[in-house]
Amino acid sequence: MKRGVFIAEDGKGVDQRLQYDSTREHLQVNLAREPFHLDIVNFPGGTDFAATIAGGTVDRKETLFAVEHNLPYTPDVMFFCYVESYNGSATDPKAGYYFSDKLTLTGAIFVFDGFYAEVDEKEFRIVHRHRTDPATDHTSDASKYSMRLKYYIISRDAGVDSYNTSGLLY
Repeated sequence: MKRGVFIAEDGKGVDQRLQYDSTREHLQVNLAREPFHLDIVNFPGGTDFAATIAGGTVDRKETLFAVEHNLPYTPDVMFFCYVESYNGSATDPKAGYYFSDKLTLTGAIFVFDGFYAEVDEKEFRIVHRHRTDPATDHTSDASKYSMRLKYYIISRDAGVDSYNTSGLLY
């Protein structure tokens, strides 16, 4: 495997795959930032919200992990989560699962229960949201999840004030 900086001899060229093109966007992470702009952390899945309000919508959201990025803009963020265990078991079928945008625990009709990321001008967060529509009884099992998060706060402006990876239209 070739590594390092390649400089062509006079009159020769460097293979295009090995050229550094400064006009292209690059995924740069500042390793000296405090708090860290890349890290691996463990965190629990959240609360077992119960939704039993007849005739109304229940929409609960809790922050499971948050880090301030201290950038003057909303950055692009890449993250990967690994479900280490479910209900205390690393061999449960719900354990050993990777996700990078969101993990939907329940996506049944009139119910959304899942984990996803929110990013704004201040921080990057992993949240658990439990939303049910009128008269739907549902209890989340989010607290049974134990997860590991690997994240990268990219030193590049996302071009928006905030965004999330839930994919929800509401």
